[in-house]
Amino acid sequence: MMTALATLGIASVISATSASTIPFILGCALSGVAMPGIWDGCARISETVIPPGKRRTVTGLLALSSGLGTLAALLFGGALTDASALGWRWCYYSV
Repeated sequence: MMTALATLGIASVISATSASTIPFILGCALSGVAMPGIWDGCARISETVIPPGKRRTVTGLLALSSGLGTLAALLFGGALTDASALGWRWCYYSV
């Protein structure tokens, strides 16, 4: 999971500092590779820590938080993009 978090951080910096389309796309692709590692790390940690009877509830809460996080990220990213002083690059710096 730590490798996936580091990969996501590196990918965000690559996307935010890109001067052309190719590095931006590569950074986005790299972040897409890192996200399943983060999800898998969360699932493995919950399997270790949570008792078997409560795992379904925790898995559901993880899925709920993932969906709400996606919605919040879209709203937050839209607000950052519309702010004239910040711009779209801050969507990647904020990770």
